[in-house]
Amino acid sequence: MQRQKGMAGIQRAGNYTADGWRIHNRLAYRQQHWLKGSDGKMYTKGSILQIEPAKLLLHNLVDMQDGKLLSVITYRFANKNGYTVLEAEEDIRYATDQEQLAAIAEGWDRALEAVKTIAEKL
Repeated sequence: MQRQKGMAGIQRAGNYTADGWRIHNRLAYRQQHWLKGSDGKMYTKGSILQIEPAKLLLHNLVDMQDGKLLSVITYRFANKNGYTVLEAEEDIRYATDQEQLAAIAEGWDRALEAVKTIAEKL
């Protein structure tokens, strides 16, 4: 298992769709159509494992083809000196090479920057 951590962020360069924000509800991840080589299709699905409003969201992602567990993602929210800090951690459950890890890290960097931009406009 390998982990990717990021501060203030969400997920790779794509977006989630969810049935609702309750434990065991389904969600899916779609690649953004603007990504190089992306076709905008759903490639992973998962479910919410734990949720504590304004504190924690934990969910898994599984492969749409074979149902294999790909990762478990945790988002933690904390109040630090009047600011909300969002920490994201992805526990990858499959073997990855250096190129794949670099792509995952790059996706997290883009996602974290997007979340920061959105949050600063609120």
